[in-house]
Amino acid sequence: MKILLISNPYFKKAFERMGHEVTFLGGDDAEYADVHHYPADLIFVHETLGSRHFPHGIERVGAVTVFYGIDVHLNLYWHKEYAQVFDYVFVTQKDYVRLLQHDSAYWLPASIDSDIFNDQNLQRIHDIVFVGTVDTLRRKRKNILATLSKKLSVYIAGEQPTKRLTPAEICRLYSQAKIVVNESILNDVNYRVFEALACGALLLTERVNNGLLDLFQDGEEIVVFNPEDLLDKAAFYLHHETERVRIARNGYRRVHHEHTVYARAQQVFKILEASGYRMQRCAHDRAALCLGKTLFYAATRFAKYRKRRFRRAELFLQTARKNAATHSDAELFLELKYLCLNEEKKYTALIEHMLSAAGEPLTKTQAALLCSILYQGNAPEAASALLTRLVPSYSRQTDDFYFTLGKLFESLKLEHCIGYMSICTVPLCAVDCYLMSSLTTKTETGFCAAAEIFFRNGAFDSACEYLEAALRLNPHHKIIQQQLAQVYKKIYLNDAEKAVRDFLERGLSGRSEVSSASGTLGVI
Repeated sequence: MKILLISNPYFKKAFERMGHEVTFLGGDDAEYADVHHYPADLIFVHETLGSRHFPHGIERVGAVTVFYGIDVHLNLYWHKEYAQVFDYVFVTQKDYVRLLQHDSAYWLPASIDSDIFNDQNLQRIHDIVFVGTVDTLRRKRKNILATLSKKLSVYIAGEQPTKRLTPAEICRLYSQAKIVVNESILNDVNYRVFEALACGALLLTERVNNGLLDLFQDGEEIVVFNPEDLLDKAAFYLHHETERVRIARNGYRRVHHEHTVYARAQQVFKILEASGYRMQRCAHDRAALCLGKTLFYAATRFAKYRKRRFRRAELFLQTARKNAATHSDAELFLELKYLCLNEEKKYTALIEHMLSAAGEPLTKTQAALLCSILYQGNAPEAASALLTRLVPSYSRQTDDFYFTLGKLFESLKLEHCIGYMSICTVPLCAVDCYLMSSLTTKTETGFCAAAEIFFRNGAFDSACEYLEAALRLNPHHKIIQQQLAQVYKKIYLNDAEKAVRDFLERGLSGRSEVSSASGTLGVI
């Protein structure tokens, strides 16, 4: 079979080992290429980190198409749109398969390239090793490492972007480690899990759901921890070598037997063959909308290719606008694009058209987004009038617009866009609205509502940040103090009550704003 592999070369050797002919496109080639120019039976787009790549023609090519999303827990907002233009979708995180709303979405966990990650049989000179970024945005991670470092020897590498290690360097370091500790972001089962085990170290990893214990057995192949037992477990396995080595060897065997890139390639083709290589992507009109929205998100999120992606987004959205089924959604995202680029004439004309369009009623979700666009686009009266129709209890005189809109977004299951830091200043979800509410009214209510959403979704670092902002605005609020103590425990601050008191003593002089890492409002 001829395979066109796009963006990430990870599967190239595995596909070739299976007897397939593979052409790889990466970098600018992956972004600018028209897939019609490459004869292929299968097109496999593998997400990579950085600016990502969105090749041309993927929605109308005659070959079977596959998308593999490796960071779906941070990119669901565009993955769920982009997925619709593919025949098959695979993601690394089990809990997110159903959220893609695609009939052929499957769980394909992370894996290892055994040619790179293996036990190099070096002396294990490091008690505990962690490889990864350590900064102020990753407070849970910092606290885990600080907790261990108080009583045990911890070696940290790659903590800054300028100090990142190559895969070969990571392999060597893991091969010198007795224990590799792993922190999970939003309950993800990440590549560090597999890479540490592949190098023969004992993996000490956070207890999460999301399929971790479907892959490995706690106490037999890995060791899981929580805030209550992290230090005790680390110390126990450092001092009980026989047990540590036994578990590490079991994990090593499991990874090299079941979780290699070659095993994953076989899984992909087993699924494709069992389903008859069906082409089951969405129809062309729907594809135009999904691609327009995907490229809009990419253009606002990543600086690279921004102008080009905005142009492509507009072309797709103009196409989708011609179809009755996708007309309104396309117009809303065109308005967002015009607002982002300060194209006032185009924005004004489109808004007037939408507000005067008879016989084209909006869904509640579309109307809520239009409210946000109008308010941010200097039409507060029209926005308030529309919000009153959507939420009859809303009073312009007594109620806060952004908080009311946030509650509406939340009721529509548009809670957050975790991972989406953008140049778009229009609130696109409940968290954005709650943030704007607290920033404009200088009250804590919006921050608290946003924190509750993040806590519910396991984004404890973000929940902590919002509750601290709320407490700066109202330092004597006992319930917020209690909620912050609860979150502090989740991010591995052992004496949470003391941590709250310390924050109140030193933190009230800080800013009340929160960083953009938690929501979509990247310019605040």
